[in-house]
Amino acid sequence: MPSLPTLPHRTWLERTSLTLASVVVAMGLGSMLAWWTHAAELLQPFAPQSPMRINAAVGFLWLAGVLLALELGQKKYAALALVPTLIGALTFVEYLFGVDLRIDEFLSTDYIGVAAEHPGRMSVLTAVCITLSGLVLAWRATERAGYQRRFTEAVIGSALASAGFSTLLGHSAGLPAVYTWGTLTATSPLSALALLLIGLSQISLAWRETAKIEGETPTWSSIPPVVACLTFTVVLWSGLRERERSFALSTTQSAMERLVIEIKDDLDREAIRFERIARRWGDGRPNATEIWEIDAQTQLTDASDQLGCLSIAYLNPEMRSIWVYPRI
Repeated sequence: MPSLPTLPHRTWLERTSLTLASVVVAMGLGSMLAWWTHAAELLQPFAPQSPMRINAAVGFLWLAGVLLALELGQKKYAALALVPTLIGALTFVEYLFGVDLRIDEFLSTDYIGVAAEHPGRMSVLTAVCITLSGLVLAWRATERAGYQRRFTEAVIGSALASAGFSTLLGHSAGLPAVYTWGTLTATSPLSALALLLIGLSQISLAWRETAKIEGETPTWSSIPPVVACLTFTVVLWSGLRERERSFALSTTQSAMERLVIEIKDDLDREAIRFERIARRWGDGRPNATEIWEIDAQTQLTDASDQLGCLSIAYLNPEMRSIWVYPRI
Protein backbone atom coordinates (compact mmCIF):
# COMPACT_ATOMS: atom_id res chain seq x y z
CA MET A 1 0.00 0.00 0.00
CA PRO A 2 1.56 3.31 -1.02
CA SER A 3 2.19 5.76 1.83
CA LEU A 4 0.23 8.95 2.00
CA PRO A 5 2.09 12.17 1.24
CA THR A 6 3.04 14.13 4.33
CA LEU A 7 3.44 17.82 4.84
CA PRO A 8 7.01 19.06 4.97
CA HIS A 9 8.41 19.34 8.45
CA ARG A 10 8.94 22.95 9.43
CA THR A 11 11.29 24.32 12.03
CA TRP A 12 10.04 26.39 14.93
CA LEU A 13 11.45 29.51 13.24
CA GLU A 14 9.44 28.79 10.07
CA ARG A 15 6.29 28.17 12.06
CA THR A 16 6.88 31.41 13.97
CA SER A 17 7.28 33.34 10.72
CA LEU A 18 4.07 31.84 9.34
CA THR A 19 2.25 32.77 12.53
CA LEU A 20 3.53 36.35 12.50
CA ALA A 21 2.54 36.86 8.85
CA SER A 22 -0.88 35.30 9.49
CA VAL A 23 -1.49 37.66 12.40
CA VAL A 24 -0.68 40.67 10.20
CA VAL A 25 -3.04 39.33 7.50
CA ALA A 26 -5.80 39.10 10.11
CA MET A 27 -5.04 42.61 11.39
CA GLY A 28 -5.09 44.13 7.91
CA LEU A 29 -8.24 42.33 6.82
CA GLY A 30 -9.98 43.07 10.12
CA SER A 31 -9.13 46.78 9.91
CA MET A 32 -10.43 47.00 6.35
CA LEU A 33 -13.72 45.35 7.33
CA ALA A 34 -13.94 47.62 10.39
CA TRP A 35 -13.64 50.72 8.19
CA TRP A 36 -16.34 49.46 5.84
CA THR A 37 -18.71 48.42 8.66
CA HIS A 38 -17.97 51.44 10.91
CA ALA A 39 -16.81 49.18 13.75
CA ALA A 40 -14.85 51.87 15.58
CA GLU A 41 -14.17 49.63 18.59
CA LEU A 42 -12.10 47.34 16.35
CA LEU A 43 -10.17 50.24 14.87
CA GLN A 44 -9.45 51.75 18.27
CA PRO A 45 -8.99 48.89 20.73
CA PHE A 46 -6.80 51.25 22.74
CA ALA A 47 -9.13 54.26 22.38
CA PRO A 48 -8.84 57.19 22.01
CA GLN A 49 -5.57 56.55 20.18
CA SER A 50 -5.15 56.75 16.42
CA PRO A 51 -6.64 53.90 14.32
CA MET A 52 -4.93 52.00 11.54
CA ARG A 53 -5.88 53.88 8.35
CA ILE A 54 -7.42 51.82 5.58
CA ASN A 55 -4.52 52.36 3.14
CA ALA A 56 -2.12 51.15 5.82
CA ALA A 57 -4.35 48.11 6.38
CA VAL A 58 -4.25 47.35 2.63
CA GLY A 59 -0.46 47.72 2.59
CA PHE A 60 0.05 45.44 5.58
CA LEU A 61 -2.38 42.88 4.13
CA TRP A 62 -0.45 42.71 0.85
CA LEU A 63 2.95 42.58 2.53
CA ALA A 64 1.89 39.81 4.88
CA GLY A 65 0.27 37.93 2.00
CA VAL A 66 3.52 38.04 0.03
CA LEU A 67 5.43 36.87 3.12
CA LEU A 68 3.04 33.92 3.46
CA ALA A 69 3.50 33.08 -0.21
CA LEU A 70 7.28 33.14 0.15
CA GLU A 71 7.10 30.97 3.27
CA LEU A 72 5.03 28.46 1.28
CA GLY A 73 7.57 28.44 -1.54
CA GLN A 74 5.56 30.58 -3.98
CA LYS A 75 8.33 32.90 -5.03
CA LYS A 76 6.46 33.95 -8.16
CA TYR A 77 4.20 36.18 -6.04
CA ALA A 78 7.07 38.31 -4.75
CA ALA A 79 6.45 40.99 -7.38
CA LEU A 80 3.02 41.65 -5.85
CA ALA A 81 4.85 43.50 -3.07
CA LEU A 82 5.08 46.42 -5.49
CA VAL A 83 1.38 47.15 -4.81
CA PRO A 84 1.90 48.25 -1.17
CA THR A 85 5.16 49.87 -2.27
CA LEU A 86 3.19 52.10 -4.62
CA ILE A 87 0.66 52.99 -1.90
CA GLY A 88 3.39 53.88 0.58
CA ALA A 89 5.41 55.83 -1.98
CA LEU A 90 2.43 57.91 -3.10
CA THR A 91 1.59 58.71 0.53
CA PHE A 92 5.18 59.77 1.17
CA VAL A 93 5.02 62.01 -1.93
CA GLU A 94 1.91 63.66 -0.44
CA TYR A 95 3.84 64.46 2.73
CA LEU A 96 6.99 65.51 0.92
CA PHE A 97 5.40 67.94 -1.53
CA GLY A 98 2.29 68.90 0.43
CA VAL A 99 -0.12 67.62 -2.22
CA ASP A 100 -3.32 65.60 -2.08
CA LEU A 101 -3.39 62.74 -4.61
CA ARG A 102 -6.92 61.72 -3.57
CA ILE A 103 -5.84 58.28 -2.40
CA ASP A 104 -6.28 58.65 1.35
CA GLU A 105 -10.05 58.16 1.38
CA PHE A 106 -10.40 56.29 -1.91
CA LEU A 107 -11.47 53.03 -0.23
CA SER A 108 -13.28 54.45 2.80
CA THR A 109 -14.16 57.79 4.37
CA ASP A 110 -12.23 58.57 7.54
CA TYR A 111 -15.07 59.04 10.04
CA ILE A 112 -12.77 58.96 13.07
CA GLY A 113 -10.12 61.59 12.28
CA VAL A 114 -8.15 61.18 15.51
CA ALA A 115 -4.52 62.40 15.59
CA ALA A 116 -4.40 62.93 11.83
CA GLU A 117 -3.31 66.01 9.91
CA HIS A 118 -5.09 64.74 6.80
CA PRO A 119 -8.22 62.53 7.02
CA GLY A 120 -7.55 58.95 6.01
CA ARG A 121 -3.80 59.39 5.51
CA MET A 122 -1.43 56.97 7.20
CA SER A 123 1.53 58.37 9.12
CA VAL A 124 4.76 59.16 7.32
CA LEU A 125 6.55 56.46 9.33
CA THR A 126 4.06 53.82 8.19
CA ALA A 127 4.31 54.99 4.57
CA VAL A 128 8.11 54.86 4.53
CA CYS A 129 8.25 51.46 6.22
CA ILE A 130 5.65 49.94 3.87
CA THR A 131 7.57 51.31 0.88
CA LEU A 132 10.92 49.91 2.01
CA SER A 133 9.46 46.56 3.01
CA GLY A 134 7.64 46.20 -0.29
CA LEU A 135 10.75 47.04 -2.30
CA VAL A 136 12.93 44.48 -0.54
CA LEU A 137 10.25 41.78 -0.86
CA ALA A 138 9.75 42.53 -4.56
CA TRP A 139 13.52 42.15 -4.94
CA ARG A 140 12.99 38.43 -4.31
CA ALA A 141 11.39 38.14 -7.76
CA THR A 142 14.91 38.18 -9.22
CA GLU A 143 17.99 36.07 -8.44
CA ARG A 144 20.40 38.96 -8.80
CA ALA A 145 22.63 40.10 -5.93
CA GLY A 146 21.40 37.43 -3.55
CA TYR A 147 23.76 38.28 -0.68
CA GLN A 148 23.10 42.02 -0.97
CA ARG A 149 19.37 41.36 -1.04
CA ARG A 150 19.45 39.21 2.08
CA PHE A 151 21.62 41.76 3.88
CA THR A 152 19.30 44.61 2.87
CA GLU A 153 16.30 42.55 3.92
CA ALA A 154 17.83 42.03 7.35
CA VAL A 155 18.57 45.75 7.72
CA ILE A 156 15.08 46.82 6.59
CA GLY A 157 13.44 44.18 8.75
CA SER A 158 15.45 45.34 11.76
CA ALA A 159 14.47 48.95 11.10
CA LEU A 160 10.78 48.03 10.80
CA ALA A 161 10.81 45.96 13.98
CA SER A 162 12.66 48.67 15.89
CA ALA A 163 10.35 51.42 14.63
CA GLY A 164 7.26 49.40 15.52
CA PHE A 165 8.50 48.49 18.98
CA SER A 166 9.64 52.07 19.67
CA THR A 167 6.23 53.41 18.62
CA LEU A 168 4.48 50.96 20.94
CA LEU A 169 6.85 52.02 23.70
CA GLY A 170 6.04 55.67 22.98
CA HIS A 171 2.31 55.01 23.30
CA SER A 172 2.71 53.11 26.56
CA ALA A 173 5.08 55.70 28.05
CA GLY A 174 3.03 58.70 26.87
CA LEU A 175 5.74 60.18 24.61
CA PRO A 176 3.96 61.85 21.67
CA ALA A 177 7.24 62.71 19.96
CA VAL A 178 7.94 58.99 19.58
CA TYR A 179 4.68 57.92 17.96
CA THR A 180 4.19 61.10 15.89
CA TRP A 181 7.80 61.20 14.64
CA GLY A 182 7.81 64.98 14.31
CA THR A 183 4.49 65.24 12.43
CA LEU A 184 0.88 65.95 13.34
CA THR A 185 -0.25 62.43 12.37
CA ALA A 186 0.28 59.70 14.94
CA THR A 187 1.23 56.13 14.11
CA SER A 188 -1.47 53.91 15.57
CA PRO A 189 -0.60 51.10 17.99
CA LEU A 190 -2.04 48.56 15.54
CA SER A 191 0.20 49.84 12.74
CA ALA A 192 3.18 49.76 15.09
CA LEU A 193 2.41 46.16 16.00
CA ALA A 194 2.10 45.26 12.30
CA LEU A 195 5.49 46.88 11.60
CA LEU A 196 7.05 44.90 14.43
CA LEU A 197 5.64 41.58 13.20
CA ILE A 198 6.52 42.18 9.53
CA GLY A 199 10.04 43.27 10.49
CA LEU A 200 10.57 40.10 12.52
CA SER A 201 9.20 37.99 9.67
CA GLN A 202 11.61 39.56 7.18
CA ILE A 203 14.57 39.06 9.51
CA SER A 204 13.58 35.42 9.97
CA LEU A 205 13.20 34.90 6.23
CA ALA A 206 16.60 36.41 5.45
CA TRP A 207 18.25 34.58 8.36
CA ARG A 208 16.98 31.14 7.36
CA GLU A 209 17.86 31.62 3.71
CA THR A 210 21.38 32.82 4.51
CA ALA A 211 21.98 30.03 7.00
CA LYS A 212 20.82 27.47 4.43
CA ILE A 213 23.17 28.82 1.74
CA GLU A 214 26.19 29.51 3.93
CA GLY A 215 25.66 26.60 6.30
CA GLU A 216 26.33 28.70 9.36
CA THR A 217 25.18 31.79 11.22
CA PRO A 218 24.87 34.75 8.82
CA THR A 219 27.83 37.10 8.76
CA TRP A 220 25.42 39.99 9.28
CA SER A 221 23.93 38.49 12.43
CA SER A 222 25.01 41.52 14.46
CA ILE A 223 23.04 43.90 12.25
CA PRO A 224 19.56 43.44 13.86
CA PRO A 225 20.69 44.18 17.45
CA VAL A 226 22.85 47.11 16.29
CA VAL A 227 19.99 48.64 14.29
CA ALA A 228 17.60 48.02 17.19
CA CYS A 229 19.90 49.66 19.75
CA LEU A 230 20.56 52.63 17.47
CA THR A 231 16.85 53.11 16.77
CA PHE A 232 15.92 52.84 20.44
CA THR A 233 18.60 55.33 21.40
CA VAL A 234 17.54 57.92 18.83
CA VAL A 235 13.83 57.45 19.49
CA LEU A 236 14.08 57.57 23.28
CA TRP A 237 16.42 60.57 23.12
CA SER A 238 13.96 62.38 20.88
CA GLY A 239 11.00 61.47 23.04
CA LEU A 240 12.65 62.40 26.32
CA ARG A 241 13.95 65.65 24.84
CA GLU A 242 10.44 66.54 23.68
CA ARG A 243 9.02 65.67 27.09
CA GLU A 244 11.65 67.82 28.80
CA ARG A 245 10.84 70.66 26.42
CA SER A 246 7.13 70.31 27.11
CA PHE A 247 7.79 70.24 30.85
CA ALA A 248 9.94 73.38 30.63
CA LEU A 249 7.30 75.17 28.57
CA SER A 250 4.49 74.20 30.95
CA THR A 251 6.58 75.23 33.97
CA THR A 252 7.44 78.58 32.36
CA GLN A 253 3.80 79.13 31.42
CA SER A 254 2.68 78.40 34.98
CA ALA A 255 5.27 80.80 36.38
CA MET A 256 4.15 83.51 33.95
CA GLU A 257 0.53 83.01 34.91
CA ARG A 258 1.37 83.23 38.61
CA LEU A 259 3.35 86.42 37.97
CA VAL A 260 0.46 87.96 36.04
CA ILE A 261 -1.94 87.12 38.86
CA GLU A 262 0.40 88.61 41.48
CA ILE A 263 0.88 91.80 39.48
CA LYS A 264 -2.86 92.13 38.90
CA ASP A 265 -3.56 91.67 42.62
CA ASP A 266 -0.96 94.30 43.54
CA LEU A 267 -2.34 96.77 41.00
CA ASP A 268 -5.90 96.14 42.17
CA ARG A 269 -4.91 96.81 45.78
CA GLU A 270 -3.03 99.92 44.70
CA ALA A 271 -6.03 101.19 42.76
CA ILE A 272 -8.25 100.72 45.80
CA ARG A 273 -5.82 102.71 47.98
CA PHE A 274 -5.65 105.58 45.48
CA GLU A 275 -9.42 105.56 45.16
CA ARG A 276 -9.74 106.00 48.91
CA ILE A 277 -7.18 108.81 48.91
CA ALA A 278 -8.92 110.55 46.00
CA ARG A 279 -12.31 110.28 47.70
CA ARG A 280 -10.91 111.66 50.95
CA TRP A 281 -9.18 114.56 49.20
CA GLY A 282 -12.28 115.32 47.15
CA ASP A 283 -14.50 115.41 50.24
CA GLY A 284 -11.99 117.48 52.24
CA ARG A 285 -11.37 121.20 52.20
CA PRO A 286 -9.73 122.72 49.12
CA ASN A 287 -5.98 123.17 48.92
CA ALA A 288 -5.29 121.09 52.06
CA THR A 289 -1.72 120.59 50.90
CA GLU A 290 -0.44 119.59 54.34
CA ILE A 291 -2.92 116.67 54.45
CA TRP A 292 -2.19 115.74 50.83
CA GLU A 293 1.51 115.65 51.58
CA ILE A 294 1.09 113.38 54.59
CA ASP A 295 -1.16 110.97 52.67
CA ALA A 296 1.13 110.96 49.63
CA GLN A 297 4.21 110.35 51.75
CA THR A 298 2.51 107.48 53.57
CA GLN A 299 1.29 105.94 50.30
CA LEU A 300 4.72 106.10 48.65
CA THR A 301 6.47 104.72 51.73
CA ASP A 302 4.06 101.85 52.43
CA ALA A 303 3.19 100.42 49.03
CA SER A 304 3.56 102.45 45.87
CA ASP A 305 7.35 102.61 45.93
CA GLN A 306 7.52 98.81 45.48
CA LEU A 307 5.52 99.10 42.26
CA GLY A 308 7.72 101.80 40.79
CA CYS A 309 5.59 104.83 41.68
CA LEU A 310 7.70 108.01 41.59
CA SER A 311 5.21 110.75 42.44
CA ILE A 312 1.57 111.50 43.30
CA ALA A 313 -0.25 114.46 41.72
CA TYR A 314 -3.54 116.28 42.30
CA LEU A 315 -5.47 117.17 39.12
CA ASN A 316 -8.08 119.87 38.75
CA PRO A 317 -11.29 119.34 36.72
CA GLU A 318 -9.40 120.47 33.60
CA MET A 319 -6.98 117.52 34.14
CA ARG A 320 -4.06 119.79 34.98
CA SER A 321 -1.66 119.07 37.82
CA ILE A 322 -1.97 121.67 40.54
CA TRP A 323 0.05 119.83 43.17
CA VAL A 324 2.77 117.17 43.06
CA TYR A 325 4.57 115.19 45.74
CA PRO A 326 7.49 115.12 46.08
CA ARG A 327 8.18 118.56 44.76
CA ILE A 328 10.72 118.76 41.97
